[in-house]
Amino acid sequence: MNKKKYLAIVFILVLVMGIVVAAAINHNMTSSSNKANNSAGTNASSEPEKTTFAPELRMLYPDRLNGTPESNYEAKDNTIIVTYGKSGTLKRVFASEELLTSDQNYTEETTQEIDGNTITLNGKNGMIYTAAWIENYNSYLIELNPEGEGVAADEMAAYVAAAE
Repeated sequence: MNKKKYLAIVFILVLVMGIVVAAAINHNMTSSSNKANNSAGTNASSEPEKTTFAPELRMLYPDRLNGTPESNYEAKDNTIIVTYGKSGTLKRVFASEELLTSDQNYTEETTQEIDGNTITLNGKNGMIYTAAWIENYNSYLIELNPEGEGVAADEMAAYVAAAE
């Protein structure tokens, strides 16, 4: 009987100590967060995140293209190129009214209205490989790897809608 009482007391003490430690950690984290938000210190983590790209060299774009995540973002002069591994690229030229085209020759070309923009879709065998459009004086081109399988028109429309 004494052994059970002893184990119960040890269990209760460990439980209380755990609660005290958790409360201390929570208080410390809350206190640190408030200090970072309220002070203008030189700690890099308390400063807002800044980008080195000019506004015209920033854009929203899909996180994946044909199932492949973004692997590179290059902003130079007035052009942005987002690469998605070997699956393809998304290119934007700032302040351009020239419709971008692919170096590949595709047998099928159609147009589609997406978010008020006329999109030129190119492909082969019923699959889409490129989408080109002009929006707000910017030219866009999504180009999939011509050796790949291509995508359906509705999937390409989702990529187009995600880019701005």
